[in-house]
Amino acid sequence: MLAVTMLAAQLTYPMFDVGANRRLTKAPREIGDFLERRAECEHWAGEEPYDKARGREIARAETELRCDKVDVDEAGLRRRHRGQPAVLKLLDLQPDGG
Repeated sequence: MLAVTMLAAQLTYPMFDVGANRRLTKAPREIGDFLERRAECEHWAGEEPYDKARGREIARAETELRCDKVDVDEAGLRRRHRGQPAVLKLLDLQPDGG
């Protein structure tokens, strides 16, 4: 049963390792959603706009994800959860789970 739960967590946030996913399953959903959004923004920021169409695709993804607001939104989450060290530690996660 535990393996199924861990697999489900891995599928929920595939950019994080099993340990991070285990911690994320206990965190408020907004934290996992934010981390996923931040990882997607980092992905798109690293993409090469090799032609105009690709540049538009990147710009559209960054706009839809509100990548320009990631820092502000993270600061708000840190304020809202300032009394929850475990949640704050999750906000330090990077896409590799570290």
